[in-house]
Amino acid sequence: MSSDNSGAPAAPKVVTLAEAIITAQHLQRSLKFDAAEGIYQEVLGRFPEEPNALHYLGVLRHQQGRNDEAVELIRRAIARLPGDAGPWLNLGNVLLESQRYDDAVDAYKQAADYAPGNVLIFSNLGVLHTRRNSFEAAEACYKHALSLAPNAEPVLHNYARMLQNQGRYEEATAYNIKSLDINPDDPKARRMLSMSQALLGDMEAARAVLHEWLARDPGNAQATHLLAAAGGLDAPARASNDFIAAEFDGFSNSFDSKLERLGYRAPQLVVDALTRAMAPATSTGAILDAGCGTGLCGPYLRPLAKWLDGVDLSAGMLAKARGRGGYDSLAQAELTEYLAQNTTRWDAVVSADTLCYFGDLSPVLEAARRALNPRGLLAFSVEALADEDAEYRLHYHGRYAHSRTYVERCLRAAGLVPVTIDAAVLRLEVQRPVQGWIAVAKNP
Repeated sequence: MSSDNSGAPAAPKVVTLAEAIITAQHLQRSLKFDAAEGIYQEVLGRFPEEPNALHYLGVLRHQQGRNDEAVELIRRAIARLPGDAGPWLNLGNVLLESQRYDDAVDAYKQAADYAPGNVLIFSNLGVLHTRRNSFEAAEACYKHALSLAPNAEPVLHNYARMLQNQGRYEEATAYNIKSLDINPDDPKARRMLSMSQALLGDMEAARAVLHEWLARDPGNAQATHLLAAAGGLDAPARASNDFIAAEFDGFSNSFDSKLERLGYRAPQLVVDALTRAMAPATSTGAILDAGCGTGLCGPYLRPLAKWLDGVDLSAGMLAKARGRGGYDSLAQAELTEYLAQNTTRWDAVVSADTLCYFGDLSPVLEAARRALNPRGLLAFSVEALADEDAEYRLHYHGRYAHSRTYVERCLRAAGLVPVTIDAAVLRLEVQRPVQGWIAVAKNP
């Protein structure tokens, strides 16, 4: 307890309701969800219908993947702030990510009635129509938003991404250039511009954008990795921890819906392959979801596991996995180190679309073998490299592809016995199928 010069105890600092909400919002933006929730719950304990606490706790529930609770909380806030566009906009965002598109449209229209000049409303409507493959309607929304604010960066990003995914690379490049002209320090604009130039086949221009990014932000993990992917630096043996954390924290909120739109199949493919290889005695064992992300493998693994662990490097992804539920424990750690610290612990280790951020597979596969119980199974996916004379290659998008021969050789060198290595389409990307290998191996 502090005191003034007279020796008397200092009066405790009085925190206003507004200050408490602002503090909680800051914690929320820093992904400190438990601390933010504690403040919101304390406010609601004293003022059960305080609309700002209801609103932002609803947004936090969405960040945790608990969308039904998010909708209920934000609707309670709206009932007390009926003319405020903000809660309506965030309600639309939650409904959009929940794929309740008709309800999301209604929420956005309500928001637009109260704030017809809010460009984010029309930008997000454009995202919604894009997800419905209603590209003309999406384009109309983006153009309307740009008529309200020609330099609105979120609109330029979303419009450029839609154009890129449609294969309209030159148009996407033009909007990315405009976005970067507005804000030369915007990492999202630099990344998107380098990608659209790479898709156009102009790797020299892509490298120039990434070099300038590094010049403006020396040591930036994303710029460094992507420059190596574009051929401007030597390719590392694996993506750095800083790159992976920044990559996945940055889009943890939209990760599930994005992969849904890309026809993402890796979790089910990997778990199906594991199930075919499992003996009945291992069907109730301990399983590790290695690189669990938002927990997409969890629903497939839960029926197979007496105990289900998850590990991931991204705090944002783990928050989503925790909200999704189904795991007995979740840990934030680098995968190879975590496996090495847990010897003979699991009957199965499963990894869907995590090892595509590793070039050299030897260390992680050796650690996985040591982490498995005798006769335990390892099941994973990697992206496929058609060139069987090569081991692995880092591509412009920042992920590695591996040859089948190399995968098998690394498994055997790690002391694992390959069971199956099958070809499969993992998802679509810029309207192209991403080929992969689904591998299962046994610890003898």
